[in-house]
Amino acid sequence: MRKFLILFCFCTAILPLSAKTGIVLSGGGALGFAEAGALQALEEAGIKPDVVSGCSMGSIVGVFYAAGYSSAQMMEVFEKERITRFSSVHHYNPFLKTGFSKQTRLRKVLAKYIKQKDFDSLPIPYYACVADFKNGTVDYLHSGTILQDAVVASASIPIAYESIIINGKEYIDGGTINNFPIEPLLEQNCDKIIGINVISFTKHDHIVKRKDRSPYILGLTIDSQNRERYAKCDFYINIEGMNNEKYQALNFKLWRELIKMGYEQTKEYINKHPEILK
Repeated sequence: MRKFLILFCFCTAILPLSAKTGIVLSGGGALGFAEAGALQALEEAGIKPDVVSGCSMGSIVGVFYAAGYSSAQMMEVFEKERITRFSSVHHYNPFLKTGFSKQTRLRKVLAKYIKQKDFDSLPIPYYACVADFKNGTVDYLHSGTILQDAVVASASIPIAYESIIINGKEYIDGGTINNFPIEPLLEQNCDKIIGINVISFTKHDHIVKRKDRSPYILGLTIDSQNRERYAKCDFYINIEGMNNEKYQALNFKLWRELIKMGYEQTKEYINKHPEILK
């Protein structure tokens, strides 16, 4: 018995502890479909997260992934339930107090497919980034029976959707303050943090055309707010070629192309950075 204990202690000392991998998913509206493609590429490479943090569309993709859905299964749900159509998730109502639409469709989808009713029941720990509208601060919700409310709040674009009240606080889309919620993964001391960003700023050496200026300014603003967060990733996957006149946050029609872009660019990133597999 004594020899066994000595051997056990020796093996424990020389064998490295299993590394904890965290994945952060940015907000981006329809552009977030690219994150599903990126997760599929990571899956195929054998990379599975131990912790997931997301905001806005990244929060929706993140909760499905944390609940055990593969990227392919997730997109089957989104297509079946018409989450891929903006008209099905936004219903204009001028008589609401804090926005022009309720998240009725999203709530129904979450209730139908996310069987876990609280954060603690999810197979993968998950953080939903939300913005406290009245205090101008950000919270990372991750425990209790407020799972559905947290996801809805994280994806409630201000004015477009009503605010969500949780524990007396008025919450709106987390991307309003932090579109790249890496903080929970840093607090969890993840050994490897993989960031996936779908709203990026791309430098231009020519005059930006008027039709591209609005998304360009959005990318510029978000980039300036989150540049330090991007730098804290061990592996930062920036999905390029989006956030322009063709691929915009509210253009849901090209969701298949967005998935493909996320998948192919992540595959290319893995090939160029094989150390991500370690």
